[in-house]
Amino acid sequence: DLLEKTASVDVTLPDTWIKGTLKVQANIYPSTLADLQKGLEAMLREPGGCFEQTSMSNYPNLLILDYLRESDQSKPEVEEQARGMLSRGYKQLTSFECPYDGKGQHGYEWFGARNNAHEALTAYGLMQFRDMSRVQKVDEAMIERTRQYLMAQKDGKGGFKRNPLALDSFGRAPEDITNAYIVWSLTESGKEDDVTKELEILAGMAEKSKDPYFLSLVANSLINRDRLNDGVNLLKKVKEAQKEDGHLDAERTSITTSGGRDLQIETTALAVLGWLKAQRPDEFNLAVQKAVKWIGSQRGGYGGFGSTQSTVLALKALIAHARANKKTPEAGEARMYLGDRKVAEVKFSAGTQDVITLDLPDAEKVLKAGKNALRVELTGDKNVFPFTLTWSYNTMTPKNPEKVPVKVGAKLDRTDANEGDMVRLTVTLENTEKKGQGMAVAVVGLPGGLTIPEDFKQLIRHAELKDGGKERGLISAFEVRGRELVLYWRDLAPEQKIEVPVDLICRVPGEYRGPASRGYLYYNADLKHWVEPLAMTIKAKE
Repeated sequence: DLLEKTASVDVTLPDTWIKGTLKVQANIYPSTLADLQKGLEAMLREPGGCFEQTSMSNYPNLLILDYLRESDQSKPEVEEQARGMLSRGYKQLTSFECPYDGKGQHGYEWFGARNNAHEALTAYGLMQFRDMSRVQKVDEAMIERTRQYLMAQKDGKGGFKRNPLALDSFGRAPEDITNAYIVWSLTESGKEDDVTKELEILAGMAEKSKDPYFLSLVANSLINRDRLNDGVNLLKKVKEAQKEDGHLDAERTSITTSGGRDLQIETTALAVLGWLKAQRPDEFNLAVQKAVKWIGSQRGGYGGFGSTQSTVLALKALIAHARANKKTPEAGEARMYLGDRKVAEVKFSAGTQDVITLDLPDAEKVLKAGKNALRVELTGDKNVFPFTLTWSYNTMTPKNPEKVPVKVGAKLDRTDANEGDMVRLTVTLENTEKKGQGMAVAVVGLPGGLTIPEDFKQLIRHAELKDGGKERGLISAFEVRGRELVLYWRDLAPEQKIEVPVDLICRVPGEYRGPASRGYLYYNADLKHWVEPLAMTIKAKE
């Protein structure tokens, strides 16, 4: 939401929560840099084990460096951190390049599977690598073979061939959306790729389409190729589909087969990018303002906007809007009130770029179960900034939504064991719907004292492809983040049920309880299914 002078928020708390976990914080965003830094921070908190997630989590670093360069600002610490993270992210991204039997490497896929390059992800990767080359050294030979692979996928009919070995067949976007996304990625990052025929076919399809996501991709591509009037005509159709609160609903899905709020954010952000690119303020200014305000209201407590794809598109839209509407913050104060009592304040100087943060001290002492009326005030006549007021607390198991697309289960074969014993964890994931789903994730909280064997052999075997890459493994990939085991699946078949055995070692004697486990679709993460934490008692060797 926008903070103009004052804003009130009701903080509603449950009857009980785990003592010491309640936190209340207001974050005010006076600059593009603040948006980018918080967006990056939010994405680093989420699982990010595939190419798209690594790419998107890395993208804010590129946007930060671009912004500092364009605005001629000197922030050595911020720049050094962004360059370091960008460099490490680049190395990780290139590890997802697909090996091909007897043909070297070319193209990218969710997890870099052999013989399985994914056309749309490859196009997005090419766009990012080209953008990255503006601020750091990038392997030109890799960029060229990626470009050659992608251009070789043109089918001669105005589209792009699909990999027959695709491992995400249930989670793939429709063909027209895939083609539109590829063309957008290519036109967004340069003029050298000949996609004239492909764009002409898409433009013809767009004339009959009412899907704002598809229309926005094609409109942006047309303007990128100097077909402004054609692009504007499509953007007018997009404007007609805008809801009163400013957001847009896609008719089907996105390139990542996202859904729910994530899909709304992606669609609305692409529309904003197109409306601003058209440079027709008389035609689109009101639509832009409504959309930007809505996007701002979707910001999460940590600064993100849902999944990786939706967060980066939201940030790109907000940056484009900020470029077109430059403002310099005045000096002022931010204050937080509980009722009429001031509980926090912070001063900031003119031209500040950093996030302005207000923490509520002793939140557990001053707030009560039920409704608590908090108010945030901002001084400075011209200071109007996006802000969030968030509160968080831990419970043993969060409440589940009434309907979830996937359900997770986690069970140990016993809850009492001796130091040095091996116990088996069984993780289950179920697609609750009669349709295929895109990328799914299970995050399993492990009790302290239990560890996965250091060689990860069992999990590596679960993820191995068989029959030259034609047959998928039990899982697509995994990672370990602290006390959580994260399992990934590229997609799920209709009503598919998966059971994954994982052997764990009882390392340290004691009584333990892990974090709650959850399962969800990565690109519709608002609908999470939670299960009770695992408990374990480990007896010391006698």
